[in-house]
Amino acid sequence: MEQHRKIRRLIILIIVGLVAATLQAAPAAAAPQSWPNGPWVVPQQEESLSSIRDYDQLVATLENIVQASQGAVRFAYAPFPAKGSSRLVPYVIIGSGPVKVIVIAQQHGNEYMPSNGAIALIRDLSSNAKEARFIRDELTVFIVPRVNIDGFDATPTCEPWRYNVDPDVCPTGSCPPYYNRNRGYDINRYHPYLT
Repeated sequence: MEQHRKIRRLIILIIVGLVAATLQAAPAAAAPQSWPNGPWVVPQQEESLSSIRDYDQLVATLENIVQASQGAVRFAYAPFPAKGSSRLVPYVIIGSGPVKVIVIAQQHGNEYMPSNGAIALIRDLSSNAKEARFIRDELTVFIVPRVNIDGFDATPTCEPWRYNVDPDVCPTGSCPPYYNRNRGYDINRYHPYLT
């Protein structure tokens, strides 16, 4: 029973940390200027990608955090490369506790703010704060700050889009659900736990 309470507290700490990291990365805003089903960016809204890291900058940032963490963070690449560019998907492993947690950000290439939030979470969990050390002792946290690396900065249009990049997707006939001809498929709609 005590173990369940401890795990519940850890999960709550991670959720609070994720929310805080997301809020820290997102700019303060007035009432939304969009409506359900879009468009989410409207003409009077300023949009800049200058604070979002491209692939090389993302990898360099993760490597710098790992180097500064004094062993608290480990860097790795997912075993399957991105379909369009063949680049490897970077992620980090934090902690060595018995409970495993995975945090995935930016499944849609055009939703880029969570990537910065995930990096902030990596920095927080790699710190020497007693809460960070406690989480690392109790959990093993895998964080993928940008799972859709091609949808962000390797599209043929040179602009981020929702899908991955797979120009060979459904070349003839109708496309399956969540696929888009000459683009790819929406990776946030295909999860192994769904039937």
